[in-house]
Amino acid sequence: MNPTLKDILKEELRKLINAGFIYLISDSKCVSPLVAVPKKVTGKSHICSDFRELNKSTLKDYFPLPCIDQVLDTL
Repeated sequence: MNPTLKDILKEELRKLINAGFIYLISDSKCVSPLVAVPKKVTGKSHICSDFRELNKSTLKDYFPLPCIDQVLDTL
């Protein structure tokens, strides 16, 4: 990671921790990596969570909900 982006990321994380939106955690399987994404208009970076790894570890729903039309027809 380039030093400028690293400094921006540290500053944004410090703000979020001080505001109480996020907190430090030592080790967990459910932690999502953070990604710094530049804004289109201003060019400043903002932090987003990348939930792809969390989605891989989540159990899928093998019993989908029935169609609402079928439920209403049975009533």
